[in-house]
Amino acid sequence: MNLHDIEEALRRFDRDIDEIVEAYDERSTGYESVVEEKYRAIKEELESERHQIDTKLGMRSATEGALTYYYPAVDDAWLELSTKSGSAASPKMIGELRSAGDKLKYRLLELSKREAE
Repeated sequence: MNLHDIEEALRRFDRDIDEIVEAYDERSTGYESVVEEKYRAIKEELESERHQIDTKLGMRSATEGALTYYYPAVDDAWLELSTKSGSAASPKMIGELRSAGDKLKYRLLELSKREAE
């Protein structure tokens, strides 16, 4: 995974989180099910990505960039999402999503500083 791929993947997670938060904030018809489903999906995807590094193959095949930026960002974001999947949309859930997005933005900022060097 090169730095460009890492940046794109982290930005995609961040966009997905922003979409969930926006759906909650707008509260259009049916927003609860949209928020709940997308929350479940992003939590599962982050967890899946997080577990890839736990394997011997994952550790051996990971690039320096993935070990430095991608996996820590994914891990930090996943750890913020403590609400169980399938729970009702709530301010707590949205707060967790915002915190997860902040973790991703922080790693993206670090990555952009490295690329600027």
